[in-house]
Amino acid sequence: MNIKYYSESDPEKMDLRDHLAYDRTVLANQRTYLAYLKFGIFSLATGLTFLKVFSDDLLYLVISYCCIALAIFAAVVGLVKFDVPRRKLNEVYKRFRGRRS
Repeated sequence: MNIKYYSESDPEKMDLRDHLAYDRTVLANQRTYLAYLKFGIFSLATGLTFLKVFSDDLLYLVISYCCIALAIFAAVVGLVKFDVPRRKLNEVYKRFRGRRS
């Protein structure tokens, strides 16, 4: 993201296309976060299912713990990948928010 462009631009000169580009970026960021969470939930459900159904077999036990660890990792990575751009976007765009209609 080219923050320098937005930080040096004049809020009065922003047109509708610039505001819509910001909105698309925010929505894309949220969509990516939800995709990471969805993957984490599915991975957690898979791991817990393997843990409950195949608790006797060592291979499935290892697979289930790997799926649970992968779910936690996906949730953390998704949160970081959501929060860092969100903070940058809010920092850059905070002076333009009052001018939007």
